[in-house]
Amino acid sequence: MLRRISLSLLIIVVLAGAMNTYKMCSFNDKKRLSYYKGYNYDQFAPKFILTDFDDISVDKAVEIAKKYPEENRGAAYQCLGTRLTRELLRCTFKKEDLLGCFENMPSCNQYDFMYGIIRALLDQPNYFKIDFVRELAEKYPLMFYENIGYSYLAYKYYGCMINKNVLFDNIAPNERRYFKTFLDEFEVKAELNIQKERLKELVEEIIFIPEVYQKTTIFGLGKLIGAEMLFDPLHMPDYPLDSKVGFMFSEERQTAFFEGVGAGFAETLCRFCRALMPSEGVLPSVYEQMIDIEWQRCLSLMKKMPPSVYMNIKQGFALAMKRRDVNQTINKHINRSYKEMQDYEINAQNKVF
Repeated sequence: MLRRISLSLLIIVVLAGAMNTYKMCSFNDKKRLSYYKGYNYDQFAPKFILTDFDDISVDKAVEIAKKYPEENRGAAYQCLGTRLTRELLRCTFKKEDLLGCFENMPSCNQYDFMYGIIRALLDQPNYFKIDFVRELAEKYPLMFYENIGYSYLAYKYYGCMINKNVLFDNIAPNERRYFKTFLDEFEVKAELNIQKERLKELVEEIIFIPEVYQKTTIFGLGKLIGAEMLFDPLHMPDYPLDSKVGFMFSEERQTAFFEGVGAGFAETLCRFCRALMPSEGVLPSVYEQMIDIEWQRCLSLMKKMPPSVYMNIKQGFALAMKRRDVNQTINKHINRSYKEMQDYEINAQNKVF
């Protein structure tokens, strides 16, 4: 009898769960995820190329990257760079093959591939002693050192650049309880000036880089700070990473740093616009409206930055947009909007004088 009652209760619980799951589904939502093809393609690149599932070979990973949808191919090449570097570090791939792959791919994808390579070196503190790394630095120094700042140093020293004041002021009480151990430890380290010590280490690591490429590295460092700032839903200056760390550099290097912040804004703006790319059948005018929302969001955050660095950020943004290989609709709309903003600011200045 007890067994029957237990079985009946189990069936009721299962059916209730199934009904609640069904209620979460709607016929109107059946195509909602696939509606944003750009989002899907960006998300699936690492799953296709970096996964151990189904033992995707190196050759297959290269083929996937080559045939990936054009607008999202950058995400695929980032993952390919990481995958091939991991294989090389495990001695299952040859240095000559990695360098050959780099040299033979379209130039518009080389930066993303380099990003993926440098990202894979995060757990290699002595990366500069690795043969193929030195060779890349010698052959492609600007691309290499910008990514050392952007995808190596910025992540390695991420914790010491977090704006702890904004973090603690805005974290929800339930999240504060959930992450209590981590946050308490983080607060103690902040009070002990661990952050300042880590920033000194960051500066020392930049000094170790050849002097002629130090500004390029600092540009890359600022780039991640700008990219994270625009990506965060709080939409506040200097959060989650504090761009005020840029002021610890000399004036000339501050310019490079804040131009990097502007390039980071461009990076995230294009990422959002690419993610919003709809499937066929959606009017281009609708997509342009969506791009414009993201542009206005980017512009409003840019204008919240200190006036002393605003022009550098704008310049870095414009430079990054010029060298990006993006969807024609995105490029056309953002360039037009940027020009309108420039004309408006010039007219406003002329009226003042």
